[in-house]
Amino acid sequence: ERSPTCGNGTVEADSGEQCDDANTSDTDACDVNCQFTICGDGVVQFQNGAGGTEECDDANLIGNDACSNTCRNARCGDGVVREGTEECDDGNTSDTDLCTNACTITMCGDGFVQTPNSFGLIEQCDDGNTESTDICTALCALARCGDGILFTGIELCDDGNRTDGDGCSSLCITESTTSVCGNGIREVPEQCDDGNILSNDGCSNTCISEGGGGGAVCGNGTAESGEECDDGNIIDNDGCSAICKQESGGGGGGGPRQTQCGNGFIERGEQCDDGNRTNGDGCSSLLMKYLQVAATAPWIRVKSAIPAHSIVPQQQMPVA
Repeated sequence: ERSPTCGNGTVEADSGEQCDDANTSDTDACDVNCQFTICGDGVVQFQNGAGGTEECDDANLIGNDACSNTCRNARCGDGVVREGTEECDDGNTSDTDLCTNACTITMCGDGFVQTPNSFGLIEQCDDGNTESTDICTALCALARCGDGILFTGIELCDDGNRTDGDGCSSLCITESTTSVCGNGIREVPEQCDDGNILSNDGCSNTCISEGGGGGAVCGNGTAESGEECDDGNIIDNDGCSAICKQESGGGGGGGPRQTQCGNGFIERGEQCDDGNRTNGDGCSSLLMKYLQVAATAPWIRVKSAIPAHSIVPQQQMPVA
């Protein structure tokens, strides 16, 4: 209640006056009732009766609304989270911590690298999107060959490893399901691959090793000096290893690998092997060669070489 003497310029304490500035303004340090103005009285004072400067005054002392409890306009970076407007407020304007300078939580895809972001993820990169097929993945990791994600325009394949010979090379280049001589990758059944199809450079134009100085060449089908065997390929586990060493079989006795009739390789005890077990095609099911006495003569039996059941029936000989 305003005292009768309020406004005379003299503080009448007996009348309950705290101040008297001889005016009727509420926007200075002394209001119209001769009381000191304060933050929260609903009137904005440039300098109130408590000595504070006000930017706003919403007649309350709530700290997380539009006008703070110190009568300052709420803003991102003041350290107070404004409900309904700010997701966070860490009191600074940095974008590389847990709260951006727009007072939003940080995350992969916001365009700023955080270590960590608000979700605890250590980011290697952040290109402002959540695409996985560009240089920065949706998990903010730098794209690399072997991560299992196809980098569009750069990688031809990515199978999640850096292993050659499985269809996608260690450089994320698609590999042919059959060997390609000259691609620089040694594939079965190549002996070498020097990235070209030139001969006389150590690796021939068909990817066969060219032995210098008459040295043995494993895989040429001829057992040469230093080789225990040579079955015409450089494949392991077929009786003769990829380095032309005799392989033991699995029979428990450590003996040589069992000959496999019909696998297309001439192995121990075989005279031929045409890749099948069909009689009558020049190589019998027991891998014995048919013999022909002359180009114009019919097939005849060879008594000691070929079992009877594997011989092409002989033609009727003309009677003299």
